[in-house]
Amino acid sequence: MNFLFYMLGRASQSAPGLRPTPRQNLLARAAHAGACGHWPTALGAYRTLSDAPDTTTLDILICGHLHLVREDDLEARLCFAQGLTRLYQADTATDDAPTAVERLLDEARRHLAHGHAAEATLALRRARALLEVLLAAEAGLLLAAHQPAAGSALEGLVHLSDLTLRLLARAQIAGHLAGSLRQRHMRGDLALWATTGENIQALLENECDRLTLLAGQVPGHAEIEYRRGLIARAAGRMDQAAAAFRGVLALHPHHIPSAVRLALAGADADTLRHAFHVPVGTMRLFADFAAAARAGRPFDEMTRHFCAPHTEIEKNAARGNLAFALSELALLDESHESWREPALA
Repeated sequence: MNFLFYMLGRASQSAPGLRPTPRQNLLARAAHAGACGHWPTALGAYRTLSDAPDTTTLDILICGHLHLVREDDLEARLCFAQGLTRLYQADTATDDAPTAVERLLDEARRHLAHGHAAEATLALRRARALLEVLLAAEAGLLLAAHQPAAGSALEGLVHLSDLTLRLLARAQIAGHLAGSLRQRHMRGDLALWATTGENIQALLENECDRLTLLAGQVPGHAEIEYRRGLIARAAGRMDQAAAAFRGVLALHPHHIPSAVRLALAGADADTLRHAFHVPVGTMRLFADFAAAARAGRPFDEMTRHFCAPHTEIEKNAARGNLAFALSELALLDESHESWREPALA
């Protein structure tokens, strides 16, 4: 997650036709200022939000990101540390209580043990989403403290992300087996006994090979490259993972999850800093894109005209990258979810 892009997207999420609340007015003011590069104005709006009783964790993390781009490193560290405390403790009363990620992973394991693969998959996907926020916040804290990525909390979080993908693979295998067992009037929870480490590794490696082939068929598709990088890492193919994450950053230079994983792979430390420091021109482009995405049908018509002159392969990449940008803005809805998948003949 890039908190600056999320700032631009969330300002457009109010219900149409309703009078905006004071909070929504502040969000819109911050987004407009950020799009124009007026960081002090954007920061002032988020300071007001973060001081309010109904402040969210993301308000605090966006505030930290704004401090970081202004090079107010001490204030950035305070905001990221406060946001991380909220994320890790997440409704727990004591320091020794499990974190939100741990609770989600435990929930997934319980569902798997009882043969509930669909419920386990849902919990694991929620854990992955939370891990992406944690990774971005921890990376911001490291940059503000001028510390290297290696040996930091980022390593543990990325390994946990790899484990979550392996658990997702296990849930997928167990789900298929459970369905077959139920068709034969057998207990679905027996499927877990058949999901071995070899099964999981084979599934991940096959998926990595499939995505590598797909990336060759549809070059320049950020979504495919990012998935390939994640799966390759989880399968232990670190060189392939690094190449895929470099491919993502060539298309979306400020994609923080890819930059984090490259930084841990020994890439130039400036890669991560560059991902956080978004130029004003890019902010304005994403702000315009967020505004256009709110238009509904006119937006879809515009994208059709945009893709029309291209070949089918180029259309697939263009639509995939538009969906990737929408996800960065947290504006990817069900109607555009299909854009993430290339429509190959």
